[in-house]
Amino acid sequence: MASPSPSRRIALIILTACLSGALAGAADAQVCLHGQSDPFDGEVQSVGPQGVVVRAGQGTKTISWDRIREVRGDHGAEAAKFAPLADQVWRARTRLERGDFASAEPLLDGLVDRARAEPGPTAVVVFEGLVRCRLKRGAQLPAVWAWLDWIRARGGTLEKGVAVAWIGARIDGPAEIDEDTGLVTALPPVFLRDAGLDAGAASEEWARATSSADSETAADLAMLYRAAARFEAGLPPELRPVKSEATAVRLVGEIVRARVGDDGERKQARDALLTRLGTKDIEPWMECWCRVGIGRSLVREQDPELRRQGVIQMLHVPARFIRVSPQLAALALAESAVTLHEMGDEAGAASVKGELIDRFSRSAAAGWPRLREVHVQGEAAAASGGTTPQKAEKPGSSPESTPADGRPR
Repeated sequence: MASPSPSRRIALIILTACLSGALAGAADAQVCLHGQSDPFDGEVQSVGPQGVVVRAGQGTKTISWDRIREVRGDHGAEAAKFAPLADQVWRARTRLERGDFASAEPLLDGLVDRARAEPGPTAVVVFEGLVRCRLKRGAQLPAVWAWLDWIRARGGTLEKGVAVAWIGARIDGPAEIDEDTGLVTALPPVFLRDAGLDAGAASEEWARATSSADSETAADLAMLYRAAARFEAGLPPELRPVKSEATAVRLVGEIVRARVGDDGERKQARDALLTRLGTKDIEPWMECWCRVGIGRSLVREQDPELRRQGVIQMLHVPARFIRVSPQLAALALAESAVTLHEMGDEAGAASVKGELIDRFSRSAAAGWPRLREVHVQGEAAAASGGTTPQKAEKPGSSPESTPADGRPR
């Protein structure tokens, strides 16, 4: 049998070397993910505190540790150092995804210091989880702080493109954070004063949150939320100009300045919010934010007609968007009831407070101390075990007549 020609021998050697290299690469390091029997189809580049960097397609991606079950072969020993972290964040995420918030939160709390020191996809999972846990138990300001840490874990940006370079870095479930703006839709910069707000407004946590060393966007948002909380707590709001041009900062700034700014600032901010309301296809949650922002601004004015317009703006939310934002619907009812009481409309105030008690008796807004000034027929008897308060006439359409997306028919 004739020997292969020299050129053919060279081709065979090259082909053999390529096949051997490919097989060796596949055997050198393999990433096994939770819920998948076959190893991940990608070449491991490195291992670090935020996950495993793999070559996938034409670029590289980082897999967050909560998705990784095991790294075999090369990098296996290095990855083993992060096994406790991977296990803890995986257990926390899976508990959240099955609705076990109470047992997930302590696991996430134990990772906070590390996640703050090591931004990236794994830290994003930690802080998104904390946002969800704190919202679940009604801890509004702690949820804001976790969300600001979430922004910093993303490199200080709210841009959608950041997550393109990551695999994982999210929690499966109903979206809490709006993809377009990066805002938590259940965390408007709107507060009612109680003992918890007084403590939170003066918390030392703001000193770290408002630092602009690593993110102007996060610092501006922290400043605005802090100003809103301080104003409601009876403290100077300490507003300053913002540096970030992010959409989230502009919207939050308009809502906060409409409430806590001087006369000119409030008017200018209200006009900006009204312009947003005229935008085609405005998202329901954003309309809720804008209407409450405008309404709470107007009820600060001296003109009774402006104050009544403010009440009307706020009552759009419980009338039309009760399923979109039950928290804001309850707050709007509480603020409206107190405003009507201050204006001498006791019947209107009692009707709106009755609506609040009827629909949101367990909400934080229903326990707002200022509501004690508003008296609903039969309320005292019910509190002492007597007859049930008579239901008040609803100030808007019932939730049954409102579609699930919150848009009016």
